[in-house]
Amino acid sequence: MSCEFTPNNCTSCSSDQFRVLNLSSKTCNCQSGYLEIDGICQQCHQSCSTCSQSINNCAACDQFRYLKNNKCICNEGMYESIQDKQCKLCNKTCLTCTYTSDYCLTCSIDNHRIFKSGNICECEQGYFENPITQNCLECDKSCLTCSLQFDNCLSCDSSFKLSLVNNKCLCSQSYYFDSSTKQCLQCNITCLECNNNIQCILCRGTTRHFDSDTKKCICNQGYYETNEQNCQQCHFSCETCENTNNHCLSCLDIYNRILTNNQCLCKDGYYEVGFELCQKCNNICKTCLSTSTNCLSCYDIEQFRFLLGDKCFCNPGYFESGSDICLKCSNQCKTCQGQDDYCTSCDIDSKRVDQSIIHKCPCIVGFYEDQNKICQKCHIKCQTCINQSGQCLSCKVFLNSNRNNLSDLCNCKQGYYDDGTQIQCQKCNFKCQTCENEENNCLVCQNSIRVNPPSCNCMDGYYEDEQQICQICASQCHTCILQESNCLICREGRIGKDCRCFDGYFEFGSLLCEKCAFQCASCDSSQQNCKTCKGDRIQEPQCICQPGYFDDLLNENCQKCNSFCLECNIDGCLSCNANRILNEEMDCIPPPNSVWYDHTPWCSTCQIAVVKTYLSDDISKIIIRFDFPLNPKGFYSQIQINKCLQLFELETTKSFGNNAVCYLNPDDFQELFITLGENSSINVGDEILFQSNSLSHINCGTTLQKFFFTTLQMPINPIPPQIQYNVPPHLLNPYAENLVHVNQISNNGNRKLKNILWSYEAEDNEKRETLNQFLDQNNLIQDYNLFIPKFTLPPNSLIKFKIQYQNFIHIKSFSEFTLLTHSGEYPQININLKPYYFVFEQISVSLSVGTLNQSNLQDNSRYQIQIFEKDRQPKKTTSSHINISIQSNPFETIFTNISKYTLSPNTTYTFQVNSTNLMTSKSQIQQFKIHIPFAGLTCKFNNREIQSIRQDLNLQIKCKDLDTRYDWNNDPDLYIQVSCKDLSLNNTCKNQQKQTIHVNATDFIQFIKKNSMSTFIVQEWTVNVTKFSQSSKFNLIIVYLEDNFPSLELEYNQGYYMRKVNNFEQLNFTFLIPLTQKRYLLDLSIAIIYNYEIIEILQPQYTSHNFKIFNSIKELNFGDTINLKFSAQYTNNIMPSLNNIKLNINQPPICSKLFIIRSNDLALTNIQVATICEQSNDFPYKYQLRLFLRESDLTEFQKENQIIPYQNQFQIQIPTSIDQSIVGILVSVLDNGGSMSHIFDKVTVKPAKLDCSQIQFQNLTLQNKISLLFESMNQKCDQLHYLIYLDLHYQQIFPNTNENTLKFQAIKLYKQFLYQLPSNQSQNRLLSEETQIKCFDLKSNHLFITSNSTYTVVNLTKKIENLQQENDKLDIALIYFSEMKRKCLEELNVNQFMWNEEIFQKYQTSQDGLLTLLYYIDDIYSDFSKVNTKNETIYKNIVKLLKDINLILEEIQNVVIVNQSPLVLKGKEIFFYIKRRTKQQFNQQFNIESTQEDYLVDFVQSDSIQLRTNPNRFTLELEKNLQKEFNDQTLKIYNQDYYLIQLKNYLKNRFISLENFIAIYSTTFESYQVCSNNIQNQQEYEIKCMLKTMSGNFSLCNLIKIQNNDTIDIRCECNKFGEIFIITSSNFSKVILNNSDQQMFDLVFGTTNLLAIIIFSSILTLTFMTIYILFLLKDCSNKQESLNTEEIIPNTSKSNIDKKRLLYEGCFKVFIANVKLIHQSLSIFYYQDKYINLSYRILEIFSQFNLLLTLTIVECYVFNNSIIFIILFIIANPFIILILRILYKIIKAIYRFKRIAAFISQLLLILLLVIPNLVLFIFQLFNISVKSEQYEVAIIFLGSLLFSQIFVEPLIILVRIIIYRLIAPSIDQKELNPYIHLIHFFIMHSSLEDIFDNFTRI
Repeated sequence: MSCEFTPNNCTSCSSDQFRVLNLSSKTCNCQSGYLEIDGICQQCHQSCSTCSQSINNCAACDQFRYLKNNKCICNEGMYESIQDKQCKLCNKTCLTCTYTSDYCLTCSIDNHRIFKSGNICECEQGYFENPITQNCLECDKSCLTCSLQFDNCLSCDSSFKLSLVNNKCLCSQSYYFDSSTKQCLQCNITCLECNNNIQCILCRGTTRHFDSDTKKCICNQGYYETNEQNCQQCHFSCETCENTNNHCLSCLDIYNRILTNNQCLCKDGYYEVGFELCQKCNNICKTCLSTSTNCLSCYDIEQFRFLLGDKCFCNPGYFESGSDICLKCSNQCKTCQGQDDYCTSCDIDSKRVDQSIIHKCPCIVGFYEDQNKICQKCHIKCQTCINQSGQCLSCKVFLNSNRNNLSDLCNCKQGYYDDGTQIQCQKCNFKCQTCENEENNCLVCQNSIRVNPPSCNCMDGYYEDEQQICQICASQCHTCILQESNCLICREGRIGKDCRCFDGYFEFGSLLCEKCAFQCASCDSSQQNCKTCKGDRIQEPQCICQPGYFDDLLNENCQKCNSFCLECNIDGCLSCNANRILNEEMDCIPPPNSVWYDHTPWCSTCQIAVVKTYLSDDISKIIIRFDFPLNPKGFYSQIQINKCLQLFELETTKSFGNNAVCYLNPDDFQELFITLGENSSINVGDEILFQSNSLSHINCGTTLQKFFFTTLQMPINPIPPQIQYNVPPHLLNPYAENLVHVNQISNNGNRKLKNILWSYEAEDNEKRETLNQFLDQNNLIQDYNLFIPKFTLPPNSLIKFKIQYQNFIHIKSFSEFTLLTHSGEYPQININLKPYYFVFEQISVSLSVGTLNQSNLQDNSRYQIQIFEKDRQPKKTTSSHINISIQSNPFETIFTNISKYTLSPNTTYTFQVNSTNLMTSKSQIQQFKIHIPFAGLTCKFNNREIQSIRQDLNLQIKCKDLDTRYDWNNDPDLYIQVSCKDLSLNNTCKNQQKQTIHVNATDFIQFIKKNSMSTFIVQEWTVNVTKFSQSSKFNLIIVYLEDNFPSLELEYNQGYYMRKVNNFEQLNFTFLIPLTQKRYLLDLSIAIIYNYEIIEILQPQYTSHNFKIFNSIKELNFGDTINLKFSAQYTNNIMPSLNNIKLNINQPPICSKLFIIRSNDLALTNIQVATICEQSNDFPYKYQLRLFLRESDLTEFQKENQIIPYQNQFQIQIPTSIDQSIVGILVSVLDNGGSMSHIFDKVTVKPAKLDCSQIQFQNLTLQNKISLLFESMNQKCDQLHYLIYLDLHYQQIFPNTNENTLKFQAIKLYKQFLYQLPSNQSQNRLLSEETQIKCFDLKSNHLFITSNSTYTVVNLTKKIENLQQENDKLDIALIYFSEMKRKCLEELNVNQFMWNEEIFQKYQTSQDGLLTLLYYIDDIYSDFSKVNTKNETIYKNIVKLLKDINLILEEIQNVVIVNQSPLVLKGKEIFFYIKRRTKQQFNQQFNIESTQEDYLVDFVQSDSIQLRTNPNRFTLELEKNLQKEFNDQTLKIYNQDYYLIQLKNYLKNRFISLENFIAIYSTTFESYQVCSNNIQNQQEYEIKCMLKTMSGNFSLCNLIKIQNNDTIDIRCECNKFGEIFIITSSNFSKVILNNSDQQMFDLVFGTTNLLAIIIFSSILTLTFMTIYILFLLKDCSNKQESLNTEEIIPNTSKSNIDKKRLLYEGCFKVFIANVKLIHQSLSIFYYQDKYINLSYRILEIFSQFNLLLTLTIVECYVFNNSIIFIILFIIANPFIILILRILYKIIKAIYRFKRIAAFISQLLLILLLVIPNLVLFIFQLFNISVKSEQYEVAIIFLGSLLFSQIFVEPLIILVRIIIYRLIAPSIDQKELNPYIHLIHFFIMHSSLEDIFDNFTRI
């Protein structure tokens, strides 16, 4: 920079040149880190501190680096960052790393890490990573591997007999943990589970049970101990036994035996008959012998009988009553007969008179008959009496008896009593005024001083002296005895025998004691003279307080100075606490206008809030009470956000649970309510954290800054939790699944109850192992509900269940209920319905009835079922009118439907089902309820919340009651109240001139004139709608802007605003874009807004868009409302078109994590899976388990890679993962509203130990068989998994829909996984093995093939038979899934406003099943891939398979979404592809210029079916036609590759197929090797592309050859759609039309043009029909004339016969004379039939002509006719028609009955007349080609017609005349010969009848 004296003597250096001054050398050297090169300081490499020679040759290194080979390397444990080249620390998991911190090169052994693929360092087995420190810590010794915590095991060491249960390694079954050896040791052989080798806790087998006293597994009743695993069974007669089976200890009651000397003998009343069951004696025999009536003893006590001979008779005094027990005679009788009072003798010793002669025994005089018919003595006072001893009929009269007369019932006079023994009455004691029975038993006392009869002693305060006079006691006595001072009880305030004063009182000479002064505990003489002090006071007798305390003369002890004071004396405070103020009186007083408390120095002011925070009694909400009313303005906002988030800290808000609500008590603004949401976590003792400045008191200018006493306290009067259950009132079937679910849970604080403990008591006090295990499982998973499996409940039992629980504040409670079971003999009724329905949905209740019992025998009974309405509440509602009676087969599903709008809202209906087994007459009754809630009132607005000030506001309000059929605003009972509020001014709405806007409060239309509002005004329009007791409120906020946002019209299901939408519901919205705007459409969007936050913006690619809420929002924690904002942007308008929709979401169930219990981690072992969900109004839930065999599928949740069994709780077997990852288990919980929750977990599964050759799978369950299928595929047991697949493949359709779903899902997955395996990918290309024997020559453009066929020779007959069988099976499955889909669509469409997730999943299952059938077809077709022969049967079956593919395509095509991924299916032989695109995208792909008409097309669908082998190779006819057309006999159909391409436009809800295409598309065929120069022994072919259109025409497509190195790719370019395949020729002298590959040609062959035949047959039929109608009208008009003619003709004939002589001149002469009258055609012109109309005859002839034409058409379609065949048909056809004339004869006979019969006959002939047209229509419909030329049809028809009328008809007439001549005499003589009459019926003719009738009269 500067120098001195010399140029090199530097004094300063230039910093710009990166130099510094060397003071010693006075030179400017390069700065550290720079190197001088060519006089310039250049910076060393970034890694170098200094460098030499070159900038990359480091001499020293920076921090964190070391020098190695002149390079600065990062220290070990660090890596060089790619971005800034700095050394940075490796992740703690790595020892060394590179590129990034977690891309490890080596791992730390000290940190127990090992290197894994992917350059990661994982913890060693037995260690887990601490997520905070990232250190590998040792797992618990019981864990093989663990995660997150040392005891959170992932797997266990099975060699130590450990099993994984809830992430803990516990000893496996039948093992226990020995603490001394730290090992799992085997239990005693009798134990299933144990604590040690002598104490069992669970028993094995069915012969033992657990004894809680001895802790041992002892033998069950009926078994005896043999010291083996299972006990041995006792003899059948023993209930229990020991040592041997017949050494009985007790006997079985069911066999009616009793124990005697260790033998079970028959009980009394039973007798031996030679087998185990003792037979009962006759009911009157106590014991009997040999027979039931041979009595040995009688029931002398029980039945009052005695033995006489071998019979039992009634004891004396008893009589036979027709029952087993002898009845006692009435006490009137000594003996009786027939009835108890029909006396046959009397007992005179019983005071009775013997009148047995009249069968009576009355009492003697002085006695009466009591209720027991016993004669009792009358009272001494009565001469005679009745009914009672004292009810006299006459009195005993004696002098001085002191008695009254009979009117007073002969009773004693006052002052006397009756002793019951003497006639004279005795005098009462002097104390008594009256007495009874005894002289001292007073009824009324003598005077008022004596009280309390019957004793009548002196009253309190008096005593009785020696003269028995009452005297007064001393003053201190309350009561006394003998003398006045002898106190028994003291007066109040006194105590002791002398009745002295209490402590704290002193004697003052009065009745009552005087009280001492307050500070005295006791005193004497005066109040202030203390003997002892009270409390902590000191210094008697003054009793003063200690220093620091003061006496408030109120409390026992002296009081401490006030807590408000920091300092105080006895007079008051010296200084104050908190925000209190010290006044002149030395008091710490509250600030002005505040509220203060004794327990805290803090006072409530405008800045300070002292609150009371406690739970409500039912713990459903938190109550926070303030001292002043809160300002309500803070709770009302135009933006409705969750208020809790504004008031409290986020952590506190989350603890309130999902969708907690914070609001002011509307009745008291001093209380803030917090309604707890679902899954809340707050507990008593937690502090509630307020946000500062979030609240304010009314009339305060500042907000609250501090809150005190916010800790949550217990409720004031907590109410215990309570669970109410829906308990079935009917008898339950223990052999069926049963459900007892919660009806209501109260006082639980909206969260799960804890410490669930189930127990039960059986009526017989026996323990049931199965039931115990079930309840143990329920206790483990803490389930409220009982999903009771089959065979769990005992039969014929009464079982009392008890569940104990407690809520989160530890208040305990319990619930009990009782279940009754039968033994399976009663019908089992299964009812399927939802708990509630809306009025506007159709209700469908399905039920089935059958018998389930232990025998499991097939139920062949019929059942009578009656369903009727039992009750409804309230009564004044519409009846359902359900009363159905029907018979059904066992478990046949019966549907009962109730139409929409039939039931009344807000009503609960009770229905009863009566079912009777018609075979056993056993009946069962079951009831179910349906609740119909209010659907509610709803209103909507036409405004989209944005209004231009330049346009009029026409606000239209539409309201309706969703429970009625009334249209919008048409309900006469609906009333509205409209108001408008300006939110900007917080006042009523005003215009620019500040004038109040006129609002018509009851009008559905509101109007504001344009240009009257200012911009940015925000109005809130409120509509209050009411109907009777219902009311609802709806708001619309309108923002006024200068610009206008056009309205966007949408089409969607109206049910979205009528009900809550489900989180997994497939929502479908269609943007209704005007046709004029479609060309300008730029973009569509749907914004999903929740809690005023945009969650996601969807970008629909098509105007119709489907989506699910769950895909965007996983949890709904802050309310149920979601807003959808729809937008359409056009290129011709800067403002988008908008629309807003508000949806209410049905909250899904809240469920716990999965409980997964398994004994080990090997595949194919049983795993138990369960989950528990919180109760809701949509309970009970339905459960699905989905198994994902790849981890990626669980993440993506793709339906095509899952197996779905449907159960409630699951026990499954799982295979290992397909891609060696983990297996996903997901349980979906579906509530009755349709929302779903997913709970999933991942498990690691190790391969099972399979012996591929020895496994027998035939008897496995379907689910286990499928698990084995995938496990064997994973373990490459190829033969095994193929056999299992075939077993599934050949199984018929199951009756259970879920099993079919599981089966076809498994087949589809199997095929997909199988084709993805690397070992199978090469095999999928059929031609790979032939590439070496085919090549393409570039010089000649010919194909060279070594051999024409490499196909295997097979048994073709057997193969064809199998093909037809497979086709039949395919038809069954196709019909099943098509019908299943149709029914699902019907059910979904019936309730179009509702969403049924279960039906929708079933619908998707049907589509998946149809898609799986394509794999089925692929298997069938693949079986013929190696067959190359001409066979029409094979071809027809293959053509049917192609038609089935098209049918399946039509069924499943709607799963393809426009402009999104296509539907692709790749099989072994078939490749299937469907794609939908808008016409605009389609045009862009093929460079087609768009037209206006293109916007009419909704979308374009392209279908492609590719077969790797050509199905046309099986048909000879097509090949011959091609050979004929091209005049080339060497032309062949190439056996490889086939395409079927279709293109369809979709518009106006229908498809239009296209055949021609204005562009060109290409299809890729086979690739061939380029031929080498050495071509020998190969056949040479010319190849061309052939296309067969859908209409049957043929075209040649361009053949394109593309060379890729040493291969040639063959492609066909076509401009038509249809079938595309390759043809070959070896005749190179023939040129196929034009050898140029750039032209296309139409070859019209293969199908003959049928137009001429169709036109001819139609004209002919129309002509015949016209002639018939004309003659029919003529016959009707001439009917009367014809009748008159009939009356004249017989008279004329008769006269002619009389006048003319007739001679029979022979049959031939008759033939010549009458042929014109009998000939089929000629007779029309000479018609004389009296009974058959001419019109009918014409119709008959014409229909025969058309029948002849029909025969000709069929023959030409079936046969390729030669001259011989033509002649044969001309001759044969008339005779066929002649045979068919038998049918015509029958029809004519019917016609003769006239009226309806005549009409039916003519209708049949008309059908025969049009039959050729019907046949041609069918041929056209099924595309059946004609094999003959058109002229051949004409030749055969006309030839047959002429031959029939010229030759056949005359011959038949002659034969008829001859036969008629032979049978005429028999007919005339009316002989009863059936054969003659049958012949006469068929040859009879009206003309012959007349001719032979005349001749026979000669």
